[in-house]
Amino acid sequence: MSKITGIPENIQIAGRKNIQQKADPELFQKTLEGVIGANNITQNSSPSSAHALGEIRSAAPPIMEDSSISMGSRTEKLLDQLDQYIQNLGDPRKTLKDMEPSVRDMKMSADALMESLAAEDLQDTKLKDIVEHSAMIANIEFLKFNRGDYL
Repeated sequence: MSKITGIPENIQIAGRKNIQQKADPELFQKTLEGVIGANNITQNSSPSSAHALGEIRSAAPPIMEDSSISMGSRTEKLLDQLDQYIQNLGDPRKTLKDMEPSVRDMKMSADALMESLAAEDLQDTKLKDIVEHSAMIANIEFLKFNRGDYL
């Protein structure tokens, strides 16, 4: 800076600090041991996180649903979708393009019903037969619709 004219030697440059270096070569080692020692003290004084929480219980007890009631209501929904589908087929104002989303929903409901039937051990054989028959009819109607039987 002495070569630049007009700037005195004793002016401090922005961002630069005048820090004096200590000549202690063990300063880093002492600082590291101090931090490690402090961490060990805090870890030993606090309980471990696995034992501190324990089991967290929900506020409400779980709702156990009777599988036959659930299966029955879902089958009833599928049958309602089939009824609506039949009414839409008879309505000359409804186009096949208008009916396509409801046919797709009917197919998805039938597939979900059959998956849950396979996963559950349903004791009511009459209900099981109704579920299987309803799902089969929904799948057949889906195939007929996509094949173009109603053009």
